[in-house]
Amino acid sequence: MKPVTRQDITIPPGRAAAALGLLVLVLLGLFWHFAVSQVHYVLHHLGDWGHTLVVPLVTGWLIWMERDRLLARPFATAPAGLLLILLGLVAYLATLFGPGFLQLHNARAIGVALTLFGVAVTGCGWSAMRVLWFPLLYLVAFGQYLSPQVLAPVTERLQDLAAGGAHVMFELLGYETIRVGSLLTLDRGGSTRPLDVAEACSGMRMLMAFLALGTFIAWTGLPALWQRVVLVLLGVPIAIVVNILRITTQGILDGWDTGFTVGAAHSTISLIWLVPALLLFLFFMWLLEPFSEAREEPAPEGPPTVVVTAGTRTTWFAMIGLLLVAAIGVHVVANTSGLRSVKSAAPLRSALDALPTRLGDWERVGEDLRFEDTVLATLGTTLHLDRVYARSEGPDAAVLQLHVAYYTGGATARPHVPERCWAVQGLTEIRDPVTVALPALDRLWSPGAFSNRATGERYPVVVLSHPVTGVAETVHLPVGPHAMRVTLFVDPLDPSLRLVGGYLFIANGRLTPNASAVRRLAYNFGDTHAYFCKVQVGLLDAGSPLDDDELIERFERLVEELLAELMPELMRLLPDWPEYEQRSEAD
Repeated sequence: MKPVTRQDITIPPGRAAAALGLLVLVLLGLFWHFAVSQVHYVLHHLGDWGHTLVVPLVTGWLIWMERDRLLARPFATAPAGLLLILLGLVAYLATLFGPGFLQLHNARAIGVALTLFGVAVTGCGWSAMRVLWFPLLYLVAFGQYLSPQVLAPVTERLQDLAAGGAHVMFELLGYETIRVGSLLTLDRGGSTRPLDVAEACSGMRMLMAFLALGTFIAWTGLPALWQRVVLVLLGVPIAIVVNILRITTQGILDGWDTGFTVGAAHSTISLIWLVPALLLFLFFMWLLEPFSEAREEPAPEGPPTVVVTAGTRTTWFAMIGLLLVAAIGVHVVANTSGLRSVKSAAPLRSALDALPTRLGDWERVGEDLRFEDTVLATLGTTLHLDRVYARSEGPDAAVLQLHVAYYTGGATARPHVPERCWAVQGLTEIRDPVTVALPALDRLWSPGAFSNRATGERYPVVVLSHPVTGVAETVHLPVGPHAMRVTLFVDPLDPSLRLVGGYLFIANGRLTPNASAVRRLAYNFGDTHAYFCKVQVGLLDAGSPLDDDELIERFERLVEELLAELMPELMRLLPDWPEYEQRSEAD
């Protein structure tokens, strides 16, 4: 311990702990909306992100274990850290009250991280950052859930890699295997069965939790920085390889009993495979350990004391005061403006399968499709309708596949779209997605009395008879121009089969064909509730003489005709958004 000079001040441990506790409480109050969103999402996805609840405790333990190094020099104020704090506060406030595209959980985490580092630099000085930088970075990197929008590109690549790796493994084990996208068809002994490597099987949950554990083990178990970096990087291929072996194991067990690929059995097998993954990680640590000199642990110097330079206490009080004022300001603005980090659910007025089986000239064919648990996990909701409508009479007879999925409440959600969903099933996209306007729908319904709060447009209305009571009811339709995102696919195993897919979204009473705009519309600044509904239509073409352009034009015409009948009936099932807006204004 460096000798204390007359300019240095020794702080009693109890007073130092109280100051630290006060700082933590102020930071928690400041970042309350971020913390609430974090905890809410993690508790609803505990299997994927439960490790983030432990990370703050691990961070505290990492700092405590290095307390002798941390307290070896007096804490000295570093005013430059105030710039980091101000930058972090500006970034955080922008993600709370700024434009919709900035209102993302992980964008808020950037503001939180900058503020935390600024607090550490300001209150403890640059010399203390030699100890604090890693625990703080660990907290920022592994202490937050990564939203589906952020993870999507990585998850998709991992899903493709897992499917390809499992394909190779089954071939090595003597299976005749056909891979189409993420769907494997296994044949052994004349018995053929499918195995779907769903998005949940991508290994992302294993990778994130394993990297958090592996980074902790590497940092505490190896002395040299280069060894730690190498071991952490090895965690990525280890997690990927073990995930491939896990999928292979479940595929083999599925041949005996299909129950192994769902429910508790599926989760148990995943947990069992974490054991060899950890052992493999420890094996590589054992291989790396001899390449550095052994560390000599310093002898303990007695109870640590907190020493600060003159003026540091004043800076601490000023910093806590600044953060406290910012926290109070955030809550005042949030409460007066109605900011809600976690949106309340807007329940359906009736189940989606209450949609009429006959819509004008269109009539349901067969029974509605029910998805398995693995597909529902990928879809992200159990509220869906998958139905086939056909029009058998007239010169333009056709069969259309309708898919409706409903999401509501929570912190955030990511819609699934054909560009990815159909691609992983082996279809090949032969046209870039285009946004196609459906102007005929814009002219069908007259505007009513209520206006959308965000755009000022009046909601179109239509009067329907209740299917049970027969009582006439006024239904509000969403505002905005009708348009769909349309894509053309082909089956590589049979090029004569083409599939046209189009979709649009209804989000908090507004229309959009853009999947990236859905979160901005539903999880916006002022609304207390949130919902969005995906309406997807598919047309399967089996060897017609139409070229691609003609097929897309026919699809657009058929979709307009179906939606003209569908939209009023669907909006009768969805929440009446003008009612929610009036209720919000009354509150």
